[in-house]
Amino acid sequence: MDEPTAIPARPIPLSLRANFRWTLAANGLNAVAQWGMITALAKLGSAALVGQFALAVAITLPVMTVTMLQLRAVQATDIAGEYAFVHYLGARLLMTTLGLGVIAGIAWYTVPETSTAWVVFLVGCGKSFESVSDVVRGLFQRYERMDVSAKSIMLKGWAGFVALAALFWATGSLLAAVAAMAISGAATLLLYDLPRAAQLLRHEPMDRFKRGLAPSFDPPVWRLIRKALPLGIAVGLLSLQSNLPRYVLEAWKGDEAVGYFSALAYVMAVGTLVINALGQAASPRLATCFFADMRDYRRLVAKLLLTSIVLGSLLVVGVVLFGRLGLRVFYRPEYAEFQTEFVLLAIGTAISFMASFCGYALTAAGVFRAQLVLGIVSCASAAAASFWLIPAHGIRGAVVTTIVTATAMLACFAAMLILVLRKGPREPNHLAEAEAALPCV
Repeated sequence: MDEPTAIPARPIPLSLRANFRWTLAANGLNAVAQWGMITALAKLGSAALVGQFALAVAITLPVMTVTMLQLRAVQATDIAGEYAFVHYLGARLLMTTLGLGVIAGIAWYTVPETSTAWVVFLVGCGKSFESVSDVVRGLFQRYERMDVSAKSIMLKGWAGFVALAALFWATGSLLAAVAAMAISGAATLLLYDLPRAAQLLRHEPMDRFKRGLAPSFDPPVWRLIRKALPLGIAVGLLSLQSNLPRYVLEAWKGDEAVGYFSALAYVMAVGTLVINALGQAASPRLATCFFADMRDYRRLVAKLLLTSIVLGSLLVVGVVLFGRLGLRVFYRPEYAEFQTEFVLLAIGTAISFMASFCGYALTAAGVFRAQLVLGIVSCASAAAASFWLIPAHGIRGAVVTTIVTATAMLACFAAMLILVLRKGPREPNHLAEAEAALPCV
């Protein structure tokens, strides 16, 4: 029987529970892959080399976070359908090109060693491919098909890990390893993400379907950039905040100290990605509930915050009981000397879990500019704590800085969320016109 010529019906979205399971599995496996990169470098190289790689990530990540403008989340919660996928893709390509140019400038004009500068630039290339994949995954998320997005995340993470570990084992060159990692990211984008996006775009309205995957650079793209820019800067400041201890630690204590601190911090990234998995899965539902039924919105926010408390508590208990053994097994015996710092870092991470869910709730409610102000406040607290604590206390000072900044971020985000819960949506009975439901942290 011949296939019908009409555009097929819209794909059936997965349930929130199914989307969470897929996202949790993908982010968990991706976290293991990211951790595996650090473990491979620690096992096969030195703490200084781990520090060099971590510093490259710390330089590129805030830049790319700003230029990403959180367009994946904006797209996923675009319940009014204001912009087509081609607008998001065009905006992402423009901003990613700008971000890579900034990274290149930082690498060549601020990094003293040429080899390290190349590492920074190649990590930036890898983040650029990842950035484009991210906005494609926003299309998957908008259709509430996190199974497709999850497979993309898993492919990207494990292809990058295998490429980096294999090249570093074979050559002993960090430069070759990060180049292979960047190439694997490009392959995932071209061979998986874009073909799956093309399949989903068949379900778009006919006027949008005709554009396919051809990015648009029309005036709506510039309006989209202006709208999302405050959120991009706010999240970029949060990324800068989390990486400030690495900058100050490198300046005062060197690459080796950065390597030890980053090895401890990457373990915490596993828990953070679990939080992100749930937040991403819940974002479209949060946006809908905010403008349709505030009681459901409050109930969902309460569940998310309770989940963050439980997961944070489990993380701290796990590190207290098994942290020293884990550091010996997965890294080297000398890493176990930082067990106290490891526990303190777990406490700071647990606090950040609650702050993250507050951020997801605020973004689903359309709070942009206020998040920018909150980002500035939390970033300023991170800078003050870093310059106060790290020069005198080294790695422990960097760890305490994470507690200070996570607490400041939670206080700011929670205060703003309380105001949002009291006021509610501006136009609760006009869901289709709810422009403010666009973004998501």
